[in-house]
Amino acid sequence: MALTSALHGALLRGARGKVDTCMGTILLESSSVKTYGKIVGKFILRTDTELKHFGIRVQFEAVCNLQFETKFDSRVTFHKKQLSILAKSMDTDSEGYQLSPVMVELVESRPTISENQMQTWSVILAEQPAPNLPPARPHIMQPGIHNFGFELIIPGEILPAPFRSPYGTLVYKVVAYIKNELAAFVQIADKSVRYPGYHNLALNEEAAKAINLERTLKKSVFSSKKFVTAAFKVEKSGYLPDEDIPFTLSVNNPKCMTMSTIVVSLIQKINYQVNGANKATTNTLDTKEYPLKDPKPEIDWHGKMKIKRRQIHTYTDHQVYTVTHVILYKVQVTDYGSLKGEAPIFIGTTRDTVEQLTKTANTPDEHEPKVPKSLKIKRQGSSASTTSAVSATEGPVKSPPFSPSDEQLPTVCDDDQVEESAKKLEEMQMSPGEEVSTSSV
Repeated sequence: MALTSALHGALLRGARGKVDTCMGTILLESSSVKTYGKIVGKFILRTDTELKHFGIRVQFEAVCNLQFETKFDSRVTFHKKQLSILAKSMDTDSEGYQLSPVMVELVESRPTISENQMQTWSVILAEQPAPNLPPARPHIMQPGIHNFGFELIIPGEILPAPFRSPYGTLVYKVVAYIKNELAAFVQIADKSVRYPGYHNLALNEEAAKAINLERTLKKSVFSSKKFVTAAFKVEKSGYLPDEDIPFTLSVNNPKCMTMSTIVVSLIQKINYQVNGANKATTNTLDTKEYPLKDPKPEIDWHGKMKIKRRQIHTYTDHQVYTVTHVILYKVQVTDYGSLKGEAPIFIGTTRDTVEQLTKTANTPDEHEPKVPKSLKIKRQGSSASTTSAVSATEGPVKSPPFSPSDEQLPTVCDDDQVEESAKKLEEMQMSPGEEVSTSSV
């Protein structure tokens, strides 16, 4: 079976992991992963006829899918973009495939006929000697079930929490690709994983800096005399969820001017960007107001802001999606205006060292679900007769829900999904006498 037309047909049909008589499934030992931890799994490919391809790879992706509308002069424009926000992800072909920096080749990628022709023509047009390219020889898989073990390591880069909002989604997943004769890597299977993102405050120099803001109010722009001064202080800029942010706001008011408001707020701003178009949301996470009574010449207010236990962390490493936090204050002086100031706050996921995180990266959490017995796979004639997995899916799957409003991470699978996965795996069981090819990477 030639893979070129079959894979393109799968894209047009959107068949769930099936390429004519070819079916792909990803099994993982655990659907929950941590930074610096290993994703250990198996890619299972079944083909009922001879399969020709030019390489198979599995990779970890952070897939951000944004779509929203903007209006300008009664004209509505629809914006849409999908990409991986992992650092060093690269577009490699016209089909939109992005090479992930966290990738393993299960079957060596070979140059195709189209790649050889393209490189040959490029040097001919440049009037250079023709390159000595290896022949375009496809890999050939015989009918049966082929098993490929793999390991991927989660990088230690800042990554956001997964989300689902009116403007898009972000999901972490393991994806398997097959390279066809047109040099395109076509998705054959994927599996969503539970990954909460990562922002280490110990590695962020800005998080350790203190906040010192001072503003002065004058009666006019021509006056040099200060009659109200506000000084705002916070001991550091970086905090973890469920921590307090202690602050001090000192107001010097020698003439006892009347004040209507003294308030401090913690604000979250989320920005989505597609080709220069933006959508932004602002949410007040906490606010405190000083109880004003009679005017005083001096006010020394010691307060604290509260960060919620499951607050999403700060992320600014990719322009398509950013999450920022600021702490701000406002002192409103009646009839004279206001004093305002704000500074960035960095909400992280940990302060542990890389060594500490590496030691615990592959330790399962207490909430990690046990492997259901129905997903223990037994295959006749296979050297790896039993594989344990939390869940298994065929082909593209829906992004798991995550909303900053309800702050709930996606669930791994429920009983119905477990039974459905078990039935799909039973369909892939080999009949007696079929051969099984087992490979490991």
